[in-house]
Amino acid sequence: MSNGYIPEFLGSNTAGDIVGLATGTGSRSRQATGVATDAALHVGVELAADITVGVFGSQGIPITYKAAVTFAWLPVKLSQTAGGKALLGASKGALAGKMLLDAGVYIGALVDCAQQ
Repeated sequence: MSNGYIPEFLGSNTAGDIVGLATGTGSRSRQATGVATDAALHVGVELAADITVGVFGSQGIPITYKAAVTFAWLPVKLSQTAGGKALLGASKGALAGKMLLDAGVYIGALVDCAQQ
């Protein structure tokens, strides 16, 4: 880290990057990379909920009077498992915390600059 800058792979400071892009201050490529990385992390967590992590067998009930038994392998998604729910919840919480922290750091920097 140099000059208090957080690398893009951690999402940078999203609030500062958005304002910088809107006002044209700072490195546009660095800011765009930071915002895109942060957005990709949020989208990635949402997409991860639908990842199939296993299958389970299910016996069906026949809908006719014919003697038949149906059996199917049904997918189990990450969001349907206890561990997956915990992992997704922790990830969403960490990302929400990062957004709040980013906003707080940005507002703190504005206040600090205004006092000088």
